[in-house]
Amino acid sequence: MHWESGATSWPADVIHGVLFAGLLVALWELADLAAVKTTPLIARILMIVGAPLSLLTIAIWGGMDMPYGVYFVVMMAMWYLLAEKTWSLVASGVVFGAMLLSAVGYHGWSPHTVMDVVVMTGAVAALTVMPWRHPVLIYLALLAVSLTSVIMNPNGMHDFIVTVTTGLLLAGYITGRARREKVWADDKERAEHDALTGALTRHGWQRWRERAQSHADTDWLFVAFDIDDFKSINDTWGHMVGDEILSQFAARLLRQCHPEDAVVRFGGDEFAWVSKLAHPELATKLTATLHAEVTGRSYETAAGLVQLGVSMGYVVGPLTDRLLEDADVHLLYAKRHGKNYVVGADTPITDADAEPIYRNELGWLADAALNLWQYCQLGTVMTSVDGRIVAVNPAFERMTGRSADELVGQSPAINSAKTTPKAVYQQMWQQLTQGKPWQGRLENQRPNGTLWWACEEIMPIHLGGRLVGYWSLVEDCSEEQQTAQSPTVPSSWLEQFSYRVAFQPIVHLADEHIIGYEALIRPSFKGEMVSPLQFFSECAQNALSIEADLACLSAIARRIQEMGFWPEGAQLFINIQEATLEQSERVELVLKQIMTVLPRSQIVLEVYEHATSSDRDWASVAKSYAGIAFAQDDFGVGEADIVRMHQRRPAWLKFDRALVSRLPVDAALQDLIAMMVSWLHQRDSYAIGEGVETREQALILQHCGVDAAQGYLWGRPSWDVPQTVSRLMTAGESPKDVAG
Repeated sequence: MHWESGATSWPADVIHGVLFAGLLVALWELADLAAVKTTPLIARILMIVGAPLSLLTIAIWGGMDMPYGVYFVVMMAMWYLLAEKTWSLVASGVVFGAMLLSAVGYHGWSPHTVMDVVVMTGAVAALTVMPWRHPVLIYLALLAVSLTSVIMNPNGMHDFIVTVTTGLLLAGYITGRARREKVWADDKERAEHDALTGALTRHGWQRWRERAQSHADTDWLFVAFDIDDFKSINDTWGHMVGDEILSQFAARLLRQCHPEDAVVRFGGDEFAWVSKLAHPELATKLTATLHAEVTGRSYETAAGLVQLGVSMGYVVGPLTDRLLEDADVHLLYAKRHGKNYVVGADTPITDADAEPIYRNELGWLADAALNLWQYCQLGTVMTSVDGRIVAVNPAFERMTGRSADELVGQSPAINSAKTTPKAVYQQMWQQLTQGKPWQGRLENQRPNGTLWWACEEIMPIHLGGRLVGYWSLVEDCSEEQQTAQSPTVPSSWLEQFSYRVAFQPIVHLADEHIIGYEALIRPSFKGEMVSPLQFFSECAQNALSIEADLACLSAIARRIQEMGFWPEGAQLFINIQEATLEQSERVELVLKQIMTVLPRSQIVLEVYEHATSSDRDWASVAKSYAGIAFAQDDFGVGEADIVRMHQRRPAWLKFDRALVSRLPVDAALQDLIAMMVSWLHQRDSYAIGEGVETREQALILQHCGVDAAQGYLWGRPSWDVPQTVSRLMTAGESPKDVAG
């Protein structure tokens, strides 16, 4: 065919180019389908051999002239479609061979054939040496080859049109395919890797295991991690700080990884580290290195430096589901034995150790209880239905003089002094077996021989209508313990702490304008942030609660004076313990510092004592603070909440976040809140909901008549407050906009 042969010649050439491109695209898509249905090797062979063989068949038996430029285009496409250089060279050789057979079969060994061979040889050499990876290069190369066809070939215009048509269509296909593969790769990355930490997700872990099955006989080190008290970090400093810690934690693990290793985030703060192990005896050394990596240095966050404790459990063996289960057993054992602890396969775990925490139906409940009871000042104990101790808190360990290692798996009788009358135990078990709680006193003995009286309240635990165990509250009510509360650290210990003050807005639910701010203390010890729960717990253990409270009040006063202003009309809510209020002269000195900036009428003292004292004359205490409003904090999680509310008659009652979080799923609780708010309003008191994080919670609180609320929905704690108070949310704003 020649350009001059007629008006229909060049359209026919275009059609030939379209047919060639369509055939090649179909073959390559078929290779992709083969990769899904068979093996990648078969798919590669089909891609490499199918296209050249089809072109050769058309050239010899198809009755259509096949320009050598089409072979060149196919060769270029192969270098884009096959990522590995080795496979690209193989494909180039096959295409070169097909072109040579086609040229010899069509022209014989003529100068034309020699020219084709020379040009194609140069093309293969150029592709081998140069990184042909930019789309512009393929168009330039295509243009050069096509122009060569026009100049050198007797039927050059035909070759030019066919080659350019085929090349342009294939270039479009390759570009679209590249975009499609990038989307697939991005989707796969998102599915297999956690966006926050870069660790594998559960789905990614399953795919990684499938690929690792080729090493089924290899010993693997599987390490399970759990960040100690991570919930308290989120509750104290917010989820943003928690996310920072998770991201840095995963980064430290990833730095220890070899290419064949894996770091997995199973959820929350639960991570795993998996590595091929050449020598099993190296497991202890490697896990010690990992523990030092994740705990040895503080984590830098927006809230300051945070020091973590991390519990770890590890096992060595073939990569099976049993390996994962065994690692979890060791991890839970580590958490139960003081946390920030590493337990490996060489640590003996008896059936008495493992059964209550892992296989027993109380296992999950015991793990939750350990977190809930961590800072409780009363001793707390959970026992299985057969009378073995499943979990104890630190307060009970101190009470008994025995560690959790010594107590878990034993009968509670391990603490008995053997002097309590048998009738007491008979009456106790009679009550409990009937599903009723029991209260009483038992005389116990510590390992050092000292006797003490335990005032216990034991309650049955029912799951699914069945009795599965018991939980107990224990208080040391012996005379020695009541009179001897000597601190174990000097009061100067408090001087090593520094205190930052954050302010969280409290909004009126009806129109969402700010009515005040709660001052929140963020303590630091020698420059490192400390959880407020941990700080006040340690102060209480060392009889320094009042001194710590006064130190925090002084820090708030200093911060207010440094600011030099307070928004007009805004209330300042300050936390204080009931016992501290009895130090009225010292408290008043601090209040006078605050009143240099804002009037007394805008100060609200939040009393956060969880236990009430029946012999405390609250009316006399309140008289010492004329003009100060009081709020009862954390209603719903303390002892004798209603008794305290009745005695104190606070101006404000704050419903704890534990109640607020359940409101959307508990209609009965909504009714209870509404009745209590009605009771408060009849006595000229007001209600505040704490820990509000969703619009649904806010609407339910408003429906129940609650007056005000605070939480992340409107704002996180901030180091400063605005000069003036105005409506927090304006028309068109969403809660997410404000909280963000």
